[in-house]
Amino acid sequence: MRYEKSCGALIYRIFRGSLEVLLVRQFPGGHWAFPKGHMEANEKEIETAMREVQEETGLSVSIDQGFRKSVTYLVAPNVEKEVVYFAAIPLTSIIHRQISEIQDIQWTTFPEALNKVTFKNDRGTLLALEDYLKRS
Repeated sequence: MRYEKSCGALIYRIFRGSLEVLLVRQFPGGHWAFPKGHMEANEKEIETAMREVQEETGLSVSIDQGFRKSVTYLVAPNVEKEVVYFAAIPLTSIIHRQISEIQDIQWTTFPEALNKVTFKNDRGTLLALEDYLKRS
């Protein structure tokens, strides 16, 4: 079995009293998820997450290392992928989507995000973030 690893972030903000999460619509496939991408050689997880967020969204973020959620799934027969997500808050506000990989970017309320994300693992990750933020 081949193993791949990616890292990304659940970028959140409080806007007009509501928790909002940034979702990206990926090429190919058009699924809604969170910014993420493959680790490069000698890169740490947090470095990958920050780089991928910046590449895909144009945002600089502050990573909250208190939230780390790992999900694993098969992307193809004999190819297992682990994705590690961190919580992050944006340090900048202007979004520039990576045209080659991202079809769309949207800030969504938490309930909208739960309905919009394509994969069950992502819903679980959102619920884990909600629980973490309530406890923080």
